[in-house]
Amino acid sequence: MEEKILELIRKVYDRNYVGKLKVNKLPNGYQVILGLNNIDKPLTISADLEEDDFLKFFEKELRDRHLHYSHYSEGYRVYSNC
Repeated sequence: MEEKILELIRKVYDRNYVGKLKVNKLPNGYQVILGLNNIDKPLTISADLEEDDFLKFFEKELRDRHLHYSHYSEGYRVYSNC
């Protein structure tokens, strides 16, 4: 299933996904966890669907979310002693 998810990402975004990926089989469906470039706050997509229907659902989610445009950054506020 992981290879099918990676293939969908290549198909939708024309890019290879190299981040953390975990696919869990749920009692009635699947859960995909994408680390993107922030493994502390992964994106989770899940649905109670059979494999073929889940893959169609996941492809639609990829198209709707435009994850290839997502960027994460971390900022710090610096206080001066003035």
